[in-house]
Formats: sequence, structure tokens, C-alpha cells
Amino acid sequence: MNRAQFLRLGVAAATGAGVLAAPAAAALPVPAPQGDDVGYLSFGAVAELTSLAWYRRALRARGFSAGERRRLTAAATAKRAHIQRINAALGPDALRPGDFAPSFSSSSLASRDRAVALGREVEDLLVGVYLNGAAFARDSATRLLIGRLLAYDAQQLAWLRGLMGGLAGAGLPSPATLEQAGARLDALITTPSFDNSREDDRP
Repeated sequence: MNRAQFLRLGVAAATGAGVLAAPAAAALPVPAPQGDDVGYLSFGAVAELTSLAWYRRALRARGFSAGERRRLTAAATAKRAHIQRINAALGPDALRPGDFAPSFSSSSLASRDRAVALGREVEDLLVGVYLNGAAFARDSATRLLIGRLLAYDAQQLAWLRGLMGGLAGAGLPSPATLEQAGARLDALITTPSFDNSREDDRP
């Protein structure tokens, strides 16, 4: 059996099992988070808000090339869309303006290297929690959403590692519990009395 025959056999078996029964362009299922699913998405909403603020503020830091700034801008746009998707899935539990605000020290963005280190920390938190959620979320549509978010943030984490001179693929990532990641994220956010006029930090 050659490779082409093997691949055709695999596709035929998958189709017979119903794996490919849905058209590729079909609408994705609507998440209906249950139990701990809400925790994964709620953490994601806050961490994505923090990440969005980082990408926007990194654009003001010195040392990024024109190409890197285009990537930062595109990522900020994507992050805003991620927050909207997560909030739609959360429904009444959605993140509201003023619930949380990113809080970065001025020194953490004083140079390109420090800015990248901070961005990598936030993306690392997202990847860890999304990996956990993709494995253990109860609702299958919620797992799919978390998996899609994980795919994007894993790419961003690899890019940021590359900016720091590290290997893009440094082994398999480890899942993080909400408690572990929450303790780390807590150092990067506040629960204000939040000035809603600060447009740059809102999704």
C-alpha cells in the first residue's frame, strides 16, 4: 500500500465513522459552559484583557521593528475579538468594563526585552489554562472554543520566545490550574474603582 492509498483509506474510515460528516464550512456549535467551564472562560476573559493591554502598550515601547509592530497590532485586534467571543459564551457571567484592569509597572515596559518578557508571561498563563480547559471542560462546544483560543495563543507564545532568542518549540507545554494561574495573574491586574475613560485598556 502506497501513501496515497493509505490516506484514502484513512479518509474513508473517518467518513464511515461520522468524523467528517459535518461540512467544513458548517456553523460551529454554540458553547454552553457548565460547572468549571465558566471558570476557564472567566479566567480567559481577564487574561485576554490583560494581554490586549500589553499588546497595545508594547506598541509604545522602543526597539520593535516595523514587522514586529505589525504583528503586535494584528494580535491586539485578535485579542479584542477573543474577549468578545468569550463574553458571548459566558452570557450573564461575561466580563464587564471596570471589573478588572491591567496593572503593569512602568519598568516592565521600559525596554523591548522587558516588554517581551511580560508579554510572554501573560501568553504562558493563557496557554496553560487553555490547555487544561481543552482537556477537562465538560461542554464539547466550550472545549472547541478553548482549543481554538489555545491554538492562537500557542503561536503567539512561540513568537515571543523567538523574539527573546529562545526556541519557539521548547517541549510540550504543561497545563495550569485556575488556582496556579490565577495567583500569577493577580499580580498583573487590579479590581478598581476603574477609570472607564481609559479607552486603551478596554476591549
